[in-house]
This record gives sequence, C-alpha cells and structure tokens, in this order.
Amino acid sequence: MNKWVVRKQLLGTDWFVWLRGHPQRWRFGTWREAVTFADRRSRTVQVVLPAPVPAPPVDVHRPAWHVSESMTRPWIAPIGRFVHVSDRTGWGDLLDADTAEKLALALLAAAMHAKGEQP
Repeated sequence: MNKWVVRKQLLGTDWFVWLRGHPQRWRFGTWREAVTFADRRSRTVQVVLPAPVPAPPVDVHRPAWHVSESMTRPWIAPIGRFVHVSDRTGWGDLLDADTAEKLALALLAAAMHAKGEQP
C-alpha cells in the first residue's frame, strides 16, 4: 500500500486518499473508510483465465463476435452497475458488470494464447 497516501484534512474532519503522483483524490468521513479503500485499491487481483476458444460457435453470426478496426482503441466507462464500451464514434454496447468481466477475461486469455503465453 506504499503508493497510496491517506491524510487527514488540515482544518477539517475528512480523510483524503490518493495514488502518489496522480491528481485524483477521494474523500472519506472516517479514517477506517479511507484506509479500507486504499487497501482494496492496492491489492493485486488474481483471476483464473478461461481456456481460449479457437473460433466462435457456428450458431453465432459475425457481428456478434467481429471487432471492427475502429474498436482497437475503445472507450470504456463504468455507468452504475454497467460498463459502456464504444468505439471512437460513440457507437457501442452497455454490458452488465458480470458480462464485462467475463469478456475481459476471455479477451486476456485469447491475447496471451495468441502471443504464445499459455494462460
């Protein structure tokens, strides 16, 4: 947790948390909330990657799995319990958080497999 800073407001009761070297700061009412947040943010998440599938199932039509050239630099934003994924033009999809997580893990597994790094 050494990259995260937790400090009390000089003339107040709020606690601030920030990542050293980054301008964004989070405000909390208690020290316990601030430290819990910093601790959670500093931890490495370990995941089990799914086995890559060589090709989409036959019953899935191309637009459901094709990634266009414009999606190579996607815009991704959390919106409540959903994740909005779109291309540079703003066209995209709204995925629930669980689906977005499964998609991210599947993409990571496929990328590692493609580079010869077995997940």
